[in-house]
Amino acid sequence: MNKIALFIFVIAISAAISACSVSPDALRRTIPMLDTSSPHNSELVSKCIFNGWGNKHNLKSDYKPTMFGHTVTLHINDKLAHIIDISNTLQGSTTIVYSNINALGNKPSLKIMKECHPKIK
Repeated sequence: MNKIALFIFVIAISAAISACSVSPDALRRTIPMLDTSSPHNSELVSKCIFNGWGNKHNLKSDYKPTMFGHTVTLHINDKLAHIIDISNTLQGSTTIVYSNINALGNKPSLKIMKECHPKIK
């Protein structure tokens, strides 16, 4: 009986942990929270967001070049909170924000996004 209880406990803990975290691919399969454009290229936008998150709010973020531009990720409490895919266009760049946070509102992480994109109101 103890082995069955232990097995059920391990399964329950594993399910709880996986329910709290999401992979980048799974997050990208959700509906974007924001889809906008900028006259700036993807490198400028991604560095602005990365520096804003890291310098102004001491948030754990990362950015890297991709085939089409740059990706910026933000982790809050060691959980993936936002993925921002920024692609270069002829007019500048497009930005798609995927969020693992229910209510974006005026959260500091999104205020930085708005500061880096003059078009966003």
